[in-house]
Amino acid sequence: MKYYPLCMILCGCLDYSLTKDIDTSTDDGVPMLSVNTDLSLGTVCSLSTEALRLTNQGTATLSISELLFEGVTWQVDEQTFPLVIEPGQDIDLSLSPQYGEGTLVIASNDPQNPQTRVPLAVFENQPPILDILSPTDGDVIDLFPTEMIGNISDDMDLAEYILLQWRSSIDGVFSIESSDTTGHTVAQWVPYHTPGQHLIQLMASDSCGATATDIIGICQRNGYVASEVADVDLVLEGSALRSGSGISFASNFTSPVGAAFSSSTQLISNGVAIDFQFLIEDASDLEGFAVVGLNTDLSSGFLGSGAGCLGYGYHDSCSPMSIALPGWAVEMDFRSNEWDPSEFPHIAFHQNGRQDIPQVWRVLPDVTDQSWHHVKIEVRETLLTVDLDGQNIVLHEMAEQEAFPSYIGFVSSGGKVTFDSIVVSELECAE
Repeated sequence: MKYYPLCMILCGCLDYSLTKDIDTSTDDGVPMLSVNTDLSLGTVCSLSTEALRLTNQGTATLSISELLFEGVTWQVDEQTFPLVIEPGQDIDLSLSPQYGEGTLVIASNDPQNPQTRVPLAVFENQPPILDILSPTDGDVIDLFPTEMIGNISDDMDLAEYILLQWRSSIDGVFSIESSDTTGHTVAQWVPYHTPGQHLIQLMASDSCGATATDIIGICQRNGYVASEVADVDLVLEGSALRSGSGISFASNFTSPVGAAFSSSTQLISNGVAIDFQFLIEDASDLEGFAVVGLNTDLSSGFLGSGAGCLGYGYHDSCSPMSIALPGWAVEMDFRSNEWDPSEFPHIAFHQNGRQDIPQVWRVLPDVTDQSWHHVKIEVRETLLTVDLDGQNIVLHEMAEQEAFPSYIGFVSSGGKVTFDSIVVSELECAE
């Protein structure tokens, strides 16, 4: 018996079966979708067309059957589906974004990712957020440098890269600043600004051109700080001279009396405050001195009669003889005269140089001790207030005072007196 043919048949069948198994397990190729475009755009200045690139990184034909949107819907340029992408190839789709968040779902024959999800996020740029923190709306600004404080934040730019502009509705732009990294910004408001009501604007624009503004109303008090008055605006007559940040009166044979006024600032006479310090360095021949509210409608000069008239009054016995200054005067008189209300050093309030008719007077404590003394005077419509070294020495109801435009200044007769830290301001802020 011969077995070879059977062996050959059996062996042949065995060989066919192995070959078929190998062939059926061989991979003909797999499509693989790759999306290499980031559509999470964040905050943008404006919407613009975006290109979405789809790449087939597989080894078989990729078929894109559908594009679906969840949440926000973007516009896709017209396409015919399915989209066919051969291995190693790509196509670009043109998309028109819309503001908001969502997901683009790409349906394909990619066996690993039959639904590829692409996040969508586009946010519209918003203007910066501005706040004026100080001063607050309605504040009255005194005659000293004041910090204007603000804060800025922005969704597009870092705060410190945005320039901020501070502007007055009367005086225009007064500061261009940037903030620190926290958005804190400070501008200096100095006393040269026009008295009265101002609208203060804080303005800023981000890199997209979006602009924001915050506005408050303030009132700049009228007045002056003597140390800031320009020489050209300071009237000095007789024994008066500028001394550092203040004014000195040094009596001599040719100029026993003097006057010092700021001619650049007019104030309403019946609503003013005067704050100053004085030092009597030589009281040996000191007659006295006065703070004067000079009526600029009636005055023809800044200096009245000397001697007992203290530089603002008038009397036949005063020397040198001159006019009486129109307006009011708060005097400190250290030498008795026939018209004085007291033989002792005293403070008194007079009108139009009439030293013989004081509206109120009080005896003075000793201020000739060669020490600095602090005085605050307020002249209101019907009230005179005088504080000396923190103690009230005059609080007097008067007949209603006439309101007139005035220069506020100092006159002095005899001796040597220095005035410093002089601040003159209106009590109410002008509308």
